[in-house]
Amino acid sequence: MSGVQPCNPVQGIEKLVSELKMPKTDLQGLDKGELSTVTLSWEKMKDKNWFQDTDIFRCTAQQSEVDFLVHSVIHHSSRPTLENVISILLINQEPLVSMMFKRKDDWPFPEYLGSCGRLAIFEYIGPSIAAHYSSSWPLRAYFAVQLLQLAKRFSKPDKTGLVIYPTDWTAHNFAVDEENRVYLVDLEGIILVNQSIIREKKAPGWDTYYTADRFGCTNCFSFSTADLCTHAESDHNYHGVCGGLLAPQPYSPGLAGGLLHSVPRNILARHPLLPRLLDECWKSSKPGGREEAADLIIEILRSELVDLDLQNLT
Repeated sequence: MSGVQPCNPVQGIEKLVSELKMPKTDLQGLDKGELSTVTLSWEKMKDKNWFQDTDIFRCTAQQSEVDFLVHSVIHHSSRPTLENVISILLINQEPLVSMMFKRKDDWPFPEYLGSCGRLAIFEYIGPSIAAHYSSSWPLRAYFAVQLLQLAKRFSKPDKTGLVIYPTDWTAHNFAVDEENRVYLVDLEGIILVNQSIIREKKAPGWDTYYTADRFGCTNCFSFSTADLCTHAESDHNYHGVCGGLLAPQPYSPGLAGGLLHSVPRNILARHPLLPRLLDECWKSSKPGGREEAADLIIEILRSELVDLDLQNLT
C-alpha cells in the first residue's frame, strides 16, 4: 500500500530498548566482578501492556526485579544484549528464568546455552518422570521426595524475595538426569511473586494463608493468579506436586495411580498413614495442611531410602 513504511523488527526492538534503557546506580555484582551499569526502566515498561502480560512480571514487579533480571542475563555465558532481553521477554520467558535461577546456584532447571532467532537451546537433562512409570518403587519414592522438596524450595523466598509458582504440574515437564536428580524443564508457565513487596504493602488479606481450593475443578489443576499475587504464603506448589503427580488419581496424564502407585505391602504395613497423607497433600483445605502432609510424606519416604544407593537405583 502506497505510503506505508515497511516494518523492521530489528529497528523496532532497538528503538524500544533506547526508550527503556537507563543507567544503573547500585553496586550489585561488584564483589564478583560483574558490575552492570545499565538496566531497563520498570516505570516505562509497566506502561506497555506487552510486559505486564508476561508471567514473570504479572504480579508485584518492581525496579529491583528488573535489575535482577538484567544483571543475571547480561552476565550469562551466552552474553545476551538488552535487545535480546526484550525480544525474549516478549516471545518466550524460558531462557530468562534459566538465566535468573542458575544451575550453578543449585536451581533444578536446565541450563540455557544460547539462541538463534526464535530457536532457544537448553541442555538435555534426560527422560521425563513419565518414562519412569514402571521403575522400582524406591526410585519413584526418591523422585517424590525431590519433587516435594522442590515445591518447598519454590514456596520460600530466595534472597531477592521471589517465590516461584509453576502453573503446569505434569509429568512430562519434569526430567531426570543420569544421577536420578529431578529437574523442571518447562519454564514457560512460571509466575514469580515478590513476597517482600507483599509484606511491605500489607494490603488487606495479605497475611492470610492462601489455600488453593481447586475452584470446583475436581480432576484438573487450577489456580488464581490474583490470589498468588496478593498473599505472602500459599500452598499452590504442594497442590501442584501432590494433585498433579503423587495423588492416586493425578491430574497429569501418563501416571495412572500416581507416581507412587503400587506401594509394596511391607511399606504400607510400616506406614499405614501414607495413603491418607497423600490424600491430605492433594485435597486438604486447612491452612498449611498440604505443607504439613508433604513434610510427613518426605519423612516416611526418606526412612525407606536409608542405606540405598540413590544414584544407581533403577
